[in-house]
Amino acid sequence: MAQPHEDFYEVELAVEPAPGTLPIAATVKAGEATDLLTGELDHHDEDAEHADRTRSWPRYAAWAAGLVAAFATLFTLGRRMASSRSRCTGGAA
Repeated sequence: MAQPHEDFYEVELAVEPAPGTLPIAATVKAGEATDLLTGELDHHDEDAEHADRTRSWPRYAAWAAGLVAAFATLFTLGRRMASSRSRCTGGAA
């Protein structure tokens, strides 16, 4: 049963619902008028969401290390190619 408060009603569930989207329906009666209100409650486990966010940093670190290694390799190859070209220029007259 809903417990009335100043400007809202509170319903306490006997058991905590499983994480996910839960359908909600409420019948509101005011005098002769009756209305049915429907909606959804988006209930998720906060600890699981926090664990997903904290586990993502090693993936970013691995990508960053890979990019640094790729740029270092390209830089080294470019320097070697440039130095080998300068040694080959100029021929015997």
